[in-house]
Amino acid sequence: MLGSIYAMVAVALTLSIGVLRFLNFSIPGLFMIGGMAMWALVRSGMPWP
Repeated sequence: MLGSIYAMVAVALTLSIGVLRFLNFSIPGLFMIGGMAMWALVRSGMPWP
């Protein structure tokens, strides 16, 4: 699961640099917030969606 989060961040950074021509850290930051929130919910006992 952790590898897929790293992959999403890498793809977001690559697309951000490729399209915008500058490094934008807000998009991968949102992926990390979402991944950490999902991890916390699953760890607390919520079922996997």
